Amino acid sequence: AKNMNVYKHVLTKENSVLMNSDDPKRWAKTIKLIFNNKKKYLHLKKQAYQTAKKYTWLIRVKKIISFINV
Repeated sequence: AKNMNVYKHVLTKENSVLMNSDDPKRWAKTIKLIFNNKKKYLHLKKQAYQTAKKYTWLIRVKKIISFINV
């Protein structure tokens, strides 16, 4: 993902690869490196899934309803 401050509370080095580059060749090289490193790939995949489960629409709705009912 593009390294932007707005995502830093969700995207970390544990669940994603953050880059400051707009160079498509560098992105392609990084993606290939991840896919060629099975251990790194599986770790990122697992952590990304765990993070994503915290940000479902259902969880978001529950937080909004809880906020409204306070």
